[in-house]
This record gives sequence, C-alpha cells and structure tokens, in this order.
Amino acid sequence: MKLLFRLLRKNVNFWQIAGFALANMVGAVIVLFGGKAYQDASEVLNASGSLMSNDYMVLSKPVSTLNTLAGVLGSKSQSFSNHEISGVMQVEGVLRVEPFRTAAFPVYGSATIEGLTVSTEMFLESVPNDFIDIDTENWTASIEDEEIPIVIPRTYLNFYNYGFATARGMPQIGESLIGSLPIKLIVRGAMGRVEYQGRVIGFSDHLNSILVPDDFMAEANRVYAPYEEEHISRIIVQTDGSSTDALMDYISEKNYVVDGNGDESMRLLYIVRTIISVVVAVGLLVSALAFFLLLVSILLMVEKNRYKNEVLHQLGYPHAKIALPYQLLAGVVDLFVWLIAMVIVGMVYPLAIPILQLVNPNFEGSDFWPIGLAGFGLCLIFVLIHYLLIRRRIRKI
Repeated sequence: MKLLFRLLRKNVNFWQIAGFALANMVGAVIVLFGGKAYQDASEVLNASGSLMSNDYMVLSKPVSTLNTLAGVLGSKSQSFSNHEISGVMQVEGVLRVEPFRTAAFPVYGSATIEGLTVSTEMFLESVPNDFIDIDTENWTASIEDEEIPIVIPRTYLNFYNYGFATARGMPQIGESLIGSLPIKLIVRGAMGRVEYQGRVIGFSDHLNSILVPDDFMAEANRVYAPYEEEHISRIIVQTDGSSTDALMDYISEKNYVVDGNGDESMRLLYIVRTIISVVVAVGLLVSALAFFLLLVSILLMVEKNRYKNEVLHQLGYPHAKIALPYQLLAGVVDLFVWLIAMVIVGMVYPLAIPILQLVNPNFEGSDFWPIGLAGFGLCLIFVLIHYLLIRRRIRKI
C-alpha cells in the first residue's frame, strides 16, 4: 500500500489540486450561504410583524359613482359571485380562495378609557382560522359564550395612539395593555338585543378588518340575521409564491382592487426568492465545475500511470487497492472543502442577521444545523461520485 501512495505522490500537482479545491470551496460557500439566506428570508418575509405579508392578498371591487348609484337602487354589483371566485381560483399560482364572512346584523361596540367611553358601530368580519396571523389555539367562540375574542389591525391601534389619543390628550395604549380593556359588543338581530364582552387577543399586520372567529360569525349570521342574504364583498387569495405575474395580470384585467400593499409585497417576495435561487444555482454551478475539474485531473493521473497500474494489477493488486489512493485524494479534498465552507458560512452569516432584522425586528436567526446537514449531504454525494467514477476507470484499465 505504501508503494501505491508513493506512486501517487510523485504524480500529484499540489497547486493544481489546491486551485480546484479553492474553486470548489467558493462554490460551496455560495451554496450554503444562499441556502441559509433563503431559509431565513422565507421565515422573515412570512412572519407576523414583517414588512411583507404572507403569500396571500385581499381582493375587493372598486367603488365608483355608478357602483354607488347601483347600491342605492339595490344592486349588489360590488359582491363577488361564485363564478368570479371560480375564475380567480383558476389563475396560475393560486392555491386557495376564501370569502370574508361579514356580519349581516348591526353591532355596536364601546370601550371605557380613564372614565371616557368611546362607542361606535362596528363592522365585524371573519376568515378561516388558518389565514389569521396570530396563535389560533383559543380562536373559537359560540353565540352562547359571554366573551368573544377579537383581532384588530395593528394600524388601528397606531391610529388611536398617534392620532386620536394625541389630539384628545388621552393616554396611549400599548399592545400588552389593550387586551385588558373592557370592550362591550351589543348585537341587535332576530333574537333581540344581545350583549357580549369582547377581548382583543392579537393584532393583524395584513388583514385590515376587525375579526372574530369564523365559527362564531357563521352561527351568529344564521341566528341573528336568518333572512339576510350573505354577500361576498372581499376575498382572500393564497398563492404558491412562485409567480405573481399571472395573478396580477388577471387582477388588472378584472379591475379588482388589492387591499393595502399586497401586490407590491408579493412581487418583492418573489424577487427576493428568485435572486437567492439564482445565487444558489450559480454556487452549485461553480462547485460542480470545480468537482469535475478535480475528477478530470485525477483521471488524467490515472491515465498517466496507466502502465504502472497495469503492472500492479498483474502483480496481484486488486482493482479496489489500486483505486484507493486516488479515491482517498478526492475524498479528502471534498471533505476539506465542505468542512471549511461550513466553518466560513458559520462565521460570516451572523453579519447578515441585522439586515434581516430591518425587515422583521423580532427575527433572531434560525438554527444552522439544517444547512450544515445539507452541506454534509452534498459532500457525501461528491465523495460517492468520485469514488465510483475513479473505480470504474481503474477497472477499464
């Protein structure tokens, strides 16, 4: 065996191997860094509290003078028909379309803040639970319950704190405090006057409506407004996040309105993911080229020692023993490259976390082990391919 390694050492060009290893390391670092960035970017962009919402948007119809006159005459042209909802569902990239369920009965709400009672007519809606961007463990209610959980847009609280409260000289309210404020909900319907105690349990960053549990709203409409026909004025559309062009073209064609900045958010989310995917693809390409260059270099060494390898085989050395030094060289280079790449990414990547925190201040960074495991898996694949191809070449000789 020492003879085989001595034979290999005399034919190894150290600087050539080092160059291939460096190129492979650059590709490996790009792949691991890009993969980690994709993982964290997806978590940040989809998280509650980020500047960009999840892969869904809220659609409604535009309001115009003609629509207003039609409404006065009793037309419901602003509502989505089942045919229109089916049309949205058929658009490429759309996974799911659900309507907002609107209260078909009048609701009045009041809250008392430092002796001052604020009351108003409220507009309650609901959506399926999995569209709510808060913990939905206790997100359920019945018309028999005394207390009803409520989710309000975070912008509503900001309007109160920085607009109403400042102008009226009233105290500002933090998110942790508002859940303890008593909110009275008065419902008037077929069953007469019913009073509930409302409790704010969370804030939504992408649904601009006062929300109650969907099971409560369905039951309440059935009991308090049994003769009222439900009209769908808004729908929520979930996409696969891979492409928004077809959906945005369809929205433009139908002249629908996107609530908030959902279209810009989805386009930005798609652009970010595309850029990271391209970076990872470039890294894989660089790493693959360096991998094959290293393989070609080792196979050339095998070919250069063709006569010596044939002699060794005639002396009784099996194929596996003759191939072993070349396989070990390739394996050591592969292990060294990916190990150093993981160390580099582990040291450098924390510098990118403050950038992600600009999008979501609550982001603290995810575990590194999934990317480390992926790097280890890619390393094993490279080693295995080198092992099999080198052994196959030795067998041919």
